Amino acid sequence: MNSETVGLLQPFKEVKGLAITINDVRQIALSLPKTDEVEHWDKPSFRVNGKIYAVVQKDGVSVTVKTTREEREALTTFEPEIYSVPTNFQRLHYMIVNTERIRKDDFRSVLVRAWRLVASKHIVKTYDEQRSK
Repeated sequence: MNSETVGLLQPFKEVKGLAITINDVRQIALSLPKTDEVEHWDKPSFRVNGKIYAVVQKDGVSVTVKTTREEREALTTFEPEIYSVPTNFQRLHYMIVNTERIRKDDFRSVLVRAWRLVASKHIVKTYDEQRSK
């Protein structure tokens, strides 16, 4: 945690009945190696070496995550109630995940894949080696 994270640790709007909370998002993201929480347009973002892989939106139930074009197309096609792409994101490799509709294990998988897209090969390799022990 660095000085930029001060003040970001308070939860955003918590809504009863969420499959996962914003605090769950934060806990999962910060458990990934070399992740920092940094303010991005008054919202918490999670980064590796300055590269954003997730941003909590102000509504408290949406998280923008890094993805590949192929994964985004598949997920938004087959589970549009969970995954969406705003019009202004069409050319970007990001999608919105609705935390009210996703299971924690599924969100963790999406977030880890997003992290892998921005983390260095060395960081990912070390992470994989530690998990396989």
